[in-house]
Amino acid sequence: MPCSFRVRIRSCELSLCRDTVYTVYTVDAMETVHAERGTPLSGSRGLRITGGKWRGRRLQVPAGARPTTERVREAIWGRWQMRVEGARVLELFAGSGAMSLEALSRGAHRSIAVERSVVPLRLLERNAAELEADVETVRAALPAQWSLVCRRLGEPVDLVFLDPPYRDGVSERLLSDVATALAPGGRVAVEHRSGLDIPVPPVLEVEEIRRYGETKISYLRQP
Repeated sequence: MPCSFRVRIRSCELSLCRDTVYTVYTVDAMETVHAERGTPLSGSRGLRITGGKWRGRRLQVPAGARPTTERVREAIWGRWQMRVEGARVLELFAGSGAMSLEALSRGAHRSIAVERSVVPLRLLERNAAELEADVETVRAALPAQWSLVCRRLGEPVDLVFLDPPYRDGVSERLLSDVATALAPGGRVAVEHRSGLDIPVPPVLEVEEIRRYGETKISYLRQP
């Protein structure tokens, strides 16, 4: 039987069959995406929205991802429950977009999700489409491409959630950039490994740090 496989490169996507090469798509990529044989392009439905009008709806999660747990998401929204109605919410390192979608589910006015990789971004957009949710997406590698995020925002935001890869952590530079995008009274929550302290820039101060097993959430605000 003929076999086929797909190769992704920086600016186009090729589908290669036994005897023929077809150009399928052109992708405006900011990074090279490597798709290995056997890597699933669709995720599992292991993530549940914990509150609001879409409570209980399941989301697709990228294979190999480490999504924010339901317990942690509930804790964050419990803390922000008086702030989310009508808020402008920014999610960085968005993955499946769970926090962006939960924000809209709980009454946020606007939700912007930033993710650097193609496959999670496509799943995020699929999750939003299934809920008919108006999530704005930005493909950007942070902190280097923060300017792309700024151009999309166009206005200050009220709530920011960051969940960078545990192995990398979050940089002081990125938190300084985030501070410039905050509206007066804005709040930031950073998820990170429990054994790691994040570098908080002078333009922000720690409101509280909470631990959930191997995860910490650092709550920040403007001084």
